Amino acid sequence: MSIHTWKARDKAARMGGYAGRDSAAPLWEMSKRELIEIATRLGEICSDEGGADNGIARAIEEHGILKQNAII
Repeated sequence: MSIHTWKARDKAARMGGYAGRDSAAPLWEMSKRELIEIATRLGEICSDEGGADNGIARAIEEHGILKQNAII
């Protein structure tokens, strides 16, 4: 893992983000494309109405919430 990744994980931990937890270490090895696919599918699973578009909307909504709370 690069020094940049370690710094990012440390920052996430300081900000209270789940990405800073040791259990999230495998996620740091994934590509951005993989993480987007996973976020979309999890959003789809969690949405009441289902569907990929709702999954994308849920992921964007979560991004806004995390940004508003200064976690990202």
